[in-house]
Amino acid sequence: MNSDNYLGSFKYEGKLVEGGIMDARAGARVLSGIDSSLKFFISQERPDLVGIQIPIPVKVQEGSWEALIPNDIFGWIKGVGGVAITSYLYAAAKKLAENDLKDKGIKDVAVDALRYLQWLIRTGKHLGHLAIRNLKDVKWDRGGFIGIVNDAMEVLYIPVSIYKRLIACPKNILADLASVIEIERSLKISIFDPVAPISVEITRRERYIFYDESDDSDFLFPELVHGQIVELAGVVTRGNEMSNTIGFLYKGHILTAIPRKGSIVRYKRHLFLSCIIRGEITRADRKGNVIENRPRLIFDDLQISHIDTQLELNMPETDED
Repeated sequence: MNSDNYLGSFKYEGKLVEGGIMDARAGARVLSGIDSSLKFFISQERPDLVGIQIPIPVKVQEGSWEALIPNDIFGWIKGVGGVAITSYLYAAAKKLAENDLKDKGIKDVAVDALRYLQWLIRTGKHLGHLAIRNLKDVKWDRGGFIGIVNDAMEVLYIPVSIYKRLIACPKNILADLASVIEIERSLKISIFDPVAPISVEITRRERYIFYDESDDSDFLFPELVHGQIVELAGVVTRGNEMSNTIGFLYKGHILTAIPRKGSIVRYKRHLFLSCIIRGEITRADRKGNVIENRPRLIFDDLQISHIDTQLELNMPETDED
């Protein structure tokens, strides 16, 4: 690999990825985690890039599975093998290129995002947790740096500008990435600086700092990645004109779906019928942080399936909208 073509990478290494193998559910969750963690920090620097969705190229080789962050805007699209250059992707890249003329380009903020993630890992390993905003024992004895003191009274000095970003990020921002780490599969996040390449690693021993297994049971449909454009088959179970949402029964769970434009009133005749819904997956909370365990749909199209494919509606006994 020529690192000159890339800003950095998220790389899993070990016996569990011999031959570059990672199961589909784990791979989907990792890509969702890369997307959400990078975009959180990118949005802090460039809020105008919040809605941009660009695929991430993945490279597999003997003993590793690696997601690469390309060095140029259109490289984000060219690097995705087997993905057609659709008008949607082209428009997204074009918008990125236009925005890149502003004060801080996408290359700069992408490197910054990787740097923030590396500092978050260093800080978490230093403290043994990520409750950074609750820290009281800090030192200000170095200009431009803040000293983080751990239980062993060791001090880690962090640039104040980076510390401000870390205390603003969700505590579980690395949960998806850390969830697939095992004894024989570690994660390394790297920045390919031509002068001094930098890497930080999370091993199975440190996984607990970034991923709480007790929260995992609530993570629904990890294959439905934030920002992914999907077409799903299911049943419309309800309509709420006050919230302008519908309930969509998909694989035994009712997902909330919101029309991108217009009112749900036009979909009254779809109620209790098998339908095909097309739209975008979102896991963002009300503040825009991509942390929701349950996906929702922002849909552009809802079509009733052929009458011959209509199914008897079997509602789940308990579920959340």
